[in-house]
Amino acid sequence: MAHPPGLDIVIRNRRFAVMMVLALVVLGVSWVLRPERTGRSSPASLAAPGKEATGAAGGLTPGAGPGGQPGGTPTAGTVQPQSARLPSELTSLRLHARLTDAVAPASVALGAQGLVAVPTSASGHDVVLFRPDGSVAGRIPDAVELNRYRITGHKGVVRGSPAGAAVSTDGRHVYVTNYAMSGDGFRSPPTSACVPSDSVQPSFVYRLEVATSSVDQVIPVGAGPGAVALTPDGRYLLVANACSWDLSVVSTERASRVANVQLDGAASAVAISPDGRIGYAAVPKRNAVVAVDLATVVGGVAQAQNLATVEGAPSALAVSSDGRHLFVASGPGGSLGAGGSAGSLGSGSVAKLDGASGEVLSRVSTRTRASAIALSSDGTAVFVAGDGPPMVTKLGTTDLRVRAEIATPADPVGFAYDPSRNRLWVACRSGSVLVLDDTAPSRPATTTSGSNPRVTQTG
Repeated sequence: MAHPPGLDIVIRNRRFAVMMVLALVVLGVSWVLRPERTGRSSPASLAAPGKEATGAAGGLTPGAGPGGQPGGTPTAGTVQPQSARLPSELTSLRLHARLTDAVAPASVALGAQGLVAVPTSASGHDVVLFRPDGSVAGRIPDAVELNRYRITGHKGVVRGSPAGAAVSTDGRHVYVTNYAMSGDGFRSPPTSACVPSDSVQPSFVYRLEVATSSVDQVIPVGAGPGAVALTPDGRYLLVANACSWDLSVVSTERASRVANVQLDGAASAVAISPDGRIGYAAVPKRNAVVAVDLATVVGGVAQAQNLATVEGAPSALAVSSDGRHLFVASGPGGSLGAGGSAGSLGSGSVAKLDGASGEVLSRVSTRTRASAIALSSDGTAVFVAGDGPPMVTKLGTTDLRVRAEIATPADPVGFAYDPSRNRLWVACRSGSVLVLDDTAPSRPATTTSGSNPRVTQTG
């Protein structure tokens, strides 16, 4: 039936309007159900093999972030939603970056907003601060005039040798141990085999102010300070003094040492329980891990109690986030001899201990002389590194089975795990810092050629 011309136009307009409404409804439903809003992952939410998830390049501006934190939220690379990430024990290790700005890294420490501090040994004489994207945020030299900090007996500028580092909970400060000092009033630096009878001079911990890239406090500690850990509330430092065979407990509020804990040997590593009550120290000479009640120490004098005896010489410690387990990396040596009393293990080992009783729950040998250890942010994987050959090995925390290995430059000595990006920072004393990505699904064993590290995945 024919319609008047005017009515045909009205009908066509109504049909067009209905079609437009339907199209808008479909688009709206698609937007509501997209993966990032529903929490479901999609193939695009994971970076392709060998590639990084991309995003706006971001930086860290110390002292200028929200909530009193240094810097804004870093955006170097898109961070995947937590629900889309695989457990670390199911992921591979891939080289993200190799940084050569630190002359000879002695260790590495991670702080708030992704700030990474890398003390250099005597050849570098500074602490390099990195942003999460690997760019250098600043360099703080170890040269100071001690009389400006009310420390007498030393004229002019003296220098330290940065060894260990811990970043304050607000990210505004970095505490750095100096193994030895040089300059007016200081004798020749001690050797690595120093003992208390050598009468090595006490050294210092520097507090570095990130915003100004300067030393704002100098705190006397024992002789040969190296490893250092900060309590979760930021109130106390635990410092291992290699030459005086003791631990210094430092109050960050007072900027002074409040107690010393004597040891029967030099401590190679320290760690603190998540509740801040217990300090742990590895004593390689005695094949021992000792525990210290920090609540007792800060109230007076306390002694270290033997927690466990391990095979090999313990060199690094990591505590699980719930405090139930203590992971110990060991190399050959100690009073039990290389590889343990019966030589049953390889050149190194990793042991999983009960954090309260010290009972050894499991142990596995490693191909390297383990010298560094770290846990993934989800607690499913533990990383160890060392020479002979130089590499990083990833183990599952439940069974200590090897999940992956990746070769490194010589002498990897320190770890820091970035939980917001699932990246592992590795300090190599031979002259570089590796940044390893820990998000891609495991693949069959592969070998990359050229200058990149060799990667073996065993997931």
